[in-house]
Amino acid sequence: MTFIWLADLSFNIYNKFMHSILIFGGKKIDREREILRAIPPSPSNHPDIKVISPALRKGIGINEARGIKSFLQTKPLKMRGKVVIIRNAETLTLQAQNALLKTLEEPPANSKIIIETRNENRLLPTIISRCKRVNLGNKNLVDENSPEHNEQVKLFVELLEEGRGQRLDFIEKNKQKIASKEYAMNLLDIWVSVLRDRLLLNMDNNSAILNKQNKEILKKLNLDKLNLDTKKIVSLIEFSQELKETIQNTNGSSRLALELFLLEAGSFVFPP
Repeated sequence: MTFIWLADLSFNIYNKFMHSILIFGGKKIDREREILRAIPPSPSNHPDIKVISPALRKGIGINEARGIKSFLQTKPLKMRGKVVIIRNAETLTLQAQNALLKTLEEPPANSKIIIETRNENRLLPTIISRCKRVNLGNKNLVDENSPEHNEQVKLFVELLEEGRGQRLDFIEKNKQKIASKEYAMNLLDIWVSVLRDRLLLNMDNNSAILNKQNKEILKKLNLDKLNLDTKKIVSLIEFSQELKETIQNTNGSSRLALELFLLEAGSFVFPP
């Protein structure tokens, strides 16, 4: 039996925070349990709840993301508001994330969006900043506490201040590791975590940064000197999403993808 009053109670409790909730980290079963705290049983059969999941071997596309706002704007039948659950949000395409962002910026009244992902670092920082974050544990693909991660953070900060030649030298020296798609994607995640954290620091959102151990290093990153403003950082993050989609879904060269990213970052610092 579905207890509608219990669903309403959960909905009202969650509405005391933000229109959108981001649940990340931990195990998949833990994230699912957290979702169930805010919804009634059998959410897939509930008329006021829409569940979005990636299709087999495909991500969540722009059409699904555009349909979220339309669904939330319709009149609820059993609850006081409408709820959308996005499972495995790390599979959202870049276009879908941008479409979702528009809904997060102007959410319909009495609506709730619950975003579930194993790795929040694969979402645009502008999406993260508009959500109440529920961290279920440091189980992301990017382990910000590992020595290798901290070393790569510092190295990327240095690379941002280096010229074209030094960036390509880095790729050449690490070509065997970079040949692995998994390694290349994780390295891109680390680089993106640096950019998103620097952007979040600019937004005075210190609590949401991933690289807490390297916070002081990030603060010293002179964005004016690097010719990197918020718009350009967001552009780089979006470009990295495109590259990760290419690495993951095609036979494209992971080395070439990383070279393109470093050169794109360098084009702001050393424009042609």
